[in-house]
Amino acid sequence: MPDALTYVVLAGGRGERLRPLTDLVPKPLLPMRTGARVIDFTLANCLASPAGDCLVVAQYRADMIAEHVATRWRRPFKARGRRISTLRFDRKAPGAPEGTAVALLETLGQMDAPSEDLVVLGGDHVYSMDYGEMVAAHRRSGAAATVAVVPRSPCDSRRFGIVLDGPGGIVEAYSEKPPTLDGLTRPGSPPLASMGIYAFSTRKLRPLLERDMDRMPQDIGHDLIPALAQSGELRAFRFVQPDGSPRFWEDIGELDAYDRCR
Repeated sequence: MPDALTYVVLAGGRGERLRPLTDLVPKPLLPMRTGARVIDFTLANCLASPAGDCLVVAQYRADMIAEHVATRWRRPFKARGRRISTLRFDRKAPGAPEGTAVALLETLGQMDAPSEDLVVLGGDHVYSMDYGEMVAAHRRSGAAATVAVVPRSPCDSRRFGIVLDGPGGIVEAYSEKPPTLDGLTRPGSPPLASMGIYAFSTRKLRPLLERDMDRMPQDIGHDLIPALAQSGELRAFRFVQPDGSPRFWEDIGELDAYDRCR
């Protein structure tokens, strides 16, 4: 029987907006003042969440990421009876698809027995989260996918995918980095930003990723998530305090965000 849950950490981007810091070090391995690396926040969350193996998918300077995973995280995972490993995602030829959805499909293809659900995460976010609550909500909904969202300032909307949710968390509208918030917010409420954290039903996800090359989604945020929202198969999970205020989360995608967090 396959495991019920697998964590997939996408850590392959070059971090162009963080140059020159990322010329020699991949974005997930940028150092924090505490001595930790950026990816350590996500991996610590995985270890503290419901049991499941973890796959770190790396592309840019993948050997450095693999070494960090092996030396820093293999022992703590093993102590809890869990496995963590690195999968190198290589662009095979010029012009070949290389988006995050393509990396996810390749990851599924290399699993001996894919788990019932996948929790797909970014390796460049700073936050503390137990993914168990989101996974439980995802399974109750029966939807193909659930996206974690957090309230953000309207001035941040062009940096993130923006979600409008309805009863039961159903996503009624989604737009990736929209130029305006028209139709994406409710009066008196801040916009809800996608955290790049997803729970997927593997059974429902695989057919979407295995379409022919002209129709398959290349990127999770730009292609796959909007398609799921349009089909009614996407739910939102709000990452908020009991009073509804946002919990801390930051995407280390730009120099100012990195400076604020480290």
